[in-house]
Amino acid sequence: MSNSPSRRLLAASSALLALALSIPAQDDRENSAPTGHALYAGLDAQQVGNLLNNGYRIVDLEVDPAQAGPFTVSLVPNSGSFARTWWWYYGLTLQQVGSYVSSNQARLTDLERYEVNGQTRFACVMESNTGANAKAWWYQTGITWNALLDFCSSHQARIVDLDTELVNGVRYYTAVMVRNTGEDQRAWWVYSNIGAAAVANALTANNAYLRDLEVLENGNFAVVMQARQGKAFWWYYGQTLSEIWFKARQNGARLIDIERYEVNGVTRYAGIMLNSANALTARVGELMRDATDGVVGVYLKQVGGGVRASLLGDWSFEPASMLKTLHHVHAMRRVSQGQLSLDAVWNVATSTNGSCPTGGAPFVNETVRDVLRQMMENSSNTRTMRVTNQYGMAALNQTAQALGMTGTALNHHIGCGGPVANELTLVDLGRLHEEVAQGYLGVQRQNFYDLMLNSLGGYPASGTLKLDDLIDAEAAALNLPAGMVATFKANCELAYKGGSYTVDGKQYRSIGGYVSLPVVVLGQVSSRNFVTGAFAHGASDGGQASAAVGVGAIEVLRDEVRAALQTWVGVTFGSFTSFGSGCQGSGGVPVQSTVGNPTIGQLATYRLFHGPAARPVTMFVGASKTQWNALALPLSLAAFGAPGCSLRVSPDVSLGLATNGAGQATLPLVFPNQPALIGASFHSQFLCLDPGVNQLGLTTSDGVTTLLGGAQ
Repeated sequence: MSNSPSRRLLAASSALLALALSIPAQDDRENSAPTGHALYAGLDAQQVGNLLNNGYRIVDLEVDPAQAGPFTVSLVPNSGSFARTWWWYYGLTLQQVGSYVSSNQARLTDLERYEVNGQTRFACVMESNTGANAKAWWYQTGITWNALLDFCSSHQARIVDLDTELVNGVRYYTAVMVRNTGEDQRAWWVYSNIGAAAVANALTANNAYLRDLEVLENGNFAVVMQARQGKAFWWYYGQTLSEIWFKARQNGARLIDIERYEVNGVTRYAGIMLNSANALTARVGELMRDATDGVVGVYLKQVGGGVRASLLGDWSFEPASMLKTLHHVHAMRRVSQGQLSLDAVWNVATSTNGSCPTGGAPFVNETVRDVLRQMMENSSNTRTMRVTNQYGMAALNQTAQALGMTGTALNHHIGCGGPVANELTLVDLGRLHEEVAQGYLGVQRQNFYDLMLNSLGGYPASGTLKLDDLIDAEAAALNLPAGMVATFKANCELAYKGGSYTVDGKQYRSIGGYVSLPVVVLGQVSSRNFVTGAFAHGASDGGQASAAVGVGAIEVLRDEVRAALQTWVGVTFGSFTSFGSGCQGSGGVPVQSTVGNPTIGQLATYRLFHGPAARPVTMFVGASKTQWNALALPLSLAAFGAPGCSLRVSPDVSLGLATNGAGQATLPLVFPNQPALIGASFHSQFLCLDPGVNQLGLTTSDGVTTLLGGAQ
C-alpha cells in the first residue's frame, strides 16, 4: 500500500475544514461533551476521505493491511470542543512520520505500526501542536516494555496512545506520550499481558477509566488507564462490529478506542467508550439500564423547541399498544377533515383468541367516539382492529409517512404478535404528538387528547412514582403552598398511551405522549409543551421491563417539572373582579371591561361600553368600595336625581376621557414595576355625562376590583 500524492492531498484538503482553537483543545479520550460520532470498518482510503469531506475527523485509527478495506475508524464531527487542525496519513516510513510532524508543527495522537510485504509502515493521526494547544510530547516505536517504562519515568511522561506487536517471540511497543506536568498532569497506570479480570480489578482499585486497550495474541490485554474523575465509561471485547456499535448507542457513548483482532479466524472487536450523552440522558439512561436487561430508550423534546433527552430515540422498537396512537390520529384526522363523525355508529366484532382479535361475533354497535375511547383508554384490541379494517394498514402506514414517522411500520393487528413485528421510534411518536400540538387536527385537537389517558396519578402506568407524586415532591422542596400546587396541577395537560407485549418469552413495554406544564410568565399562566416516551425491548423479566419504563418516563420529566414549578415561587396572581351593576343610559347600561395583565410593570386597558355617544366620562379610581370619608358605599344617587345609579368606589382619583360615536371609551394603564405593590388592590368605576337621561344627567357603570400581581 502506498501513500500516494493524491491521497495525501485528500487528507490535507480535509484538514483545511478544521478550525484552529485559541484555547487548548481537550484530549479526545477525556472529552465527554455530547457530540455526534460514527464507527466504520473495512474502508479503503477513498471511503475514509469521503467521510472526512463530510466534516468528520478521526479520533482512533486501526489498520489491517491483509484486508481489502484495511481501515477501521472512529469519528467525530470536527466542530465545537472537538474542532482541530489535524491530519492523517498511512503507508509511511518512520522517517516520513517525523517529516510530517515537523512540517505540520504537529503532535501525534494515534500511531499504528504494521507490516506490508515485510516492510514496516505506519499510519497516524496528528493535530496542530502550536499556540495554546502546544504540549511537550514524544513517540517511540519498537521499544520493549521495560524500556518504555524507563522512558516515561525519565521524561515525566505518560502514555496517551499505545500499540504493540509480537516479533519473533519478543513483544515490542509503539507509544505516544505527553509530559505529565502542569495542565496535562494526570494520575495514570499502564499494564501489559493481564487478563480481563485483572483489568477490571485495576480499574476499581485505581478508580480509573481505560483510555487505550490492546488485545494480545493470547487473549490478554495491554491497557492504559487514568484517573476517572467522574467519567462514565464502558469497555468490551469479543464483540462483532454491530454489537459494539449498538452498545455505544445503548450507553449514549462514543468509542474513543477500537481494536480489531482475530479469534480462531473470526473477526472480533474490543473497544472503550466514554459517555457522550447530555446530563439528563445519561442520568435517566443509567437508571433504566440498571432496572432491566432489555434494550431501553427514552426521549423528551419541547414542542417547537429542542430535544432535552434522547437515548435510542431513533431506534425502531416493538411498541405494542402504544402504536394505537397512530390509529387514533388517523381516525381523528378524518374527523377534522369532515370525512368522519365522532357520533357515527360502527359495528364492532368483539371476539378474541387471547389478546388477538379474530373479527367474529359477538358484534356491538358503538359510536366512533366510544370506539376510539376504548382503544386508547382501555387498550381494546378489538376496537383497534375495527379502525384498522375501516382504513387498511396501508393507509395507516401512509399517515405515518406523511407525519415524517420514517421508523414506523404497522405490520400486524395489535395483540396478535406477528409474525412480523410492528415498529415505532420515540422520535416518530414525538413527531406525531408535536404535529397534533401544532394544529394537525385543527379544532379536533382537544378531542384527540380527551379520548386518551389523561391522569397525572396514572402516568406512567408502571413504577412507584407517578407524575402527580413528582409534582408534590418538587413543590414541597420549593415550599409552594397547597393551593398553588393544586392550581399548577389543574393547569397541567397530559395525553398518553402505553404498550405491553410478551412475544416468544421476551418482554416489551412502552409509554409515551404529550405533556403540558404550566409556567408563570409576567404574572400570567402560560405553558411549556413536551412530547416524551420510554421503552424497554426484549427483556427477560416483565416486571423489570415495566420498572425501567416507569423510572425512565417519570425521571426524564423531573427537571422540567422542577423548572416549571420554580416559576410559581413567590408569585401573587393579579385579577380583575367585577362587582355591582350600572344604570340605564342613552346607550344602554354602561359596562366596564378590562383586558391585559394585572401585574406590576405590565399593561392593562380599562374600557367602557354602552355609554352615551361622544360625551365626557370620568373613571373614578379608589382605595375602597365600602367607605368614602363618612359615607358608606355603594352610595345610591337616587336622592340626587339618578334613580338606579350608585357610586360604588371612593373617587380618590378622577381620570377624564370621552366616548366615541359608539359610546365606547378606552384607558390604558401601565402599572408601576414596584414589588411593594404586589397584592395591593384598587377599585374603578365609570361615570358618564348623559344629559336628559335623568335629573342628574349622569349614569354609572359597574365596578371592577384590580388586584395587582407579581413575583417577589
